Amino acid sequence: MDCMIKHLKDRHLNPDIYQGLSICSDVSIFPLWNLSGQMVGYQQYRPDGDKKKRRNPALGKYYTRIKKESNKAAITAWGLDMINVNNRRIYLLEGIFKACRFHNLGLNALATISNNPQNLKGWLMSLGYELYSVCDGDVAGGELAKYGDKSLILPEGIYVDDMSNLEFEELIRNIET
Repeated sequence: MDCMIKHLKDRHLNPDIYQGLSICSDVSIFPLWNLSGQMVGYQQYRPDGDKKKRRNPALGKYYTRIKKESNKAAITAWGLDMINVNNRRIYLLEGIFKACRFHNLGLNALATISNNPQNLKGWLMSLGYELYSVCDGDVAGGELAKYGDKSLILPEGIYVDDMSNLEFEELIRNIET
């Protein structure tokens, strides 16, 4: 388990600040909550997994399970429990490790667990926050950009979760000014 904790920290995730995070030696499980505080799903992360299609998708690198409500997936995003209501901006990102970089600086960030969170559109707009999409420089990132009041599309091959701390802090300074 110590190896997994080190791995998560190397990916800029501080396990101590997240409610309900479950860490084992080969897998971490991130709970997904709705606005009512109910756990409606989870994302499982296996660092040694791959992204190939397989008969049992739970054995891949990422596996997401979200409860169905009225034949639709429940509305959720990762990071809801970290929202500071005094900060009126929420950064939208595709994945958990991208969002945790923003959390480390005390900023609101939601991982949409998708590059096209169409099912979240009305919900996100109803929150009353300025939504700022920070997107990978690919087709998928272009999809997520549609959901922010403002957006930043990073150059192709540049990813928030791979930036050094110095590069990331410079990115934030440029966005915040």
